[in-house]
Amino acid sequence: MSKAKVLLCSALLLPISHLACAADPDKLTDQQGIITFTGSLTGETCEIVGDKNFTVSLPKLSTNALKAAGSEAGSKEFKISVKNCSSTLKNIAVHFEAVGGSDRDNVTGNLKNSLTDTNTAASNVQVRLYKDQEQIRLGDTSKSIALVNSAAEMGFAGGYYATGQATAGQIEAKAIYTIAYP
Repeated sequence: MSKAKVLLCSALLLPISHLACAADPDKLTDQQGIITFTGSLTGETCEIVGDKNFTVSLPKLSTNALKAAGSEAGSKEFKISVKNCSSTLKNIAVHFEAVGGSDRDNVTGNLKNSLTDTNTAASNVQVRLYKDQEQIRLGDTSKSIALVNSAAEMGFAGGYYATGQATAGQIEAKAIYTIAYP
């Protein structure tokens, strides 16, 4: 493409892209809205106790335990502990997100099986996270707990969740966790 054509195309697109990016909030149509993101960061911290990367081995179950969508089985507990928290902190929580080839199911809020080989991967099964027997959706932050002597041990669980009749095979899902300061 010649330089003249590129310049002409750029000149024609510039006013359109400028209009799309500089919409007047007072002149939005019925089909438009504004999203405002807020948040805050703190200099306060805690130190994770022990190995921060670990594996939770879910029990080997029969597919009969996961016969229908919505079935839950095979939960396994795990703990995340912190110490040396800033003295001004009173509570702590954990924020979970999908990572490392795992994906979040936007409907269930669970981790999808990252294994894709149809010869070895289980199907119609996901991993659900729990705190106090209540689901923690990926992208959400757990309920907070109080720190005692600048430390805390938080108990969670992961377990199988069926999206249909589960089939036999392997499952792997990964989540990243981040200490949150509510």
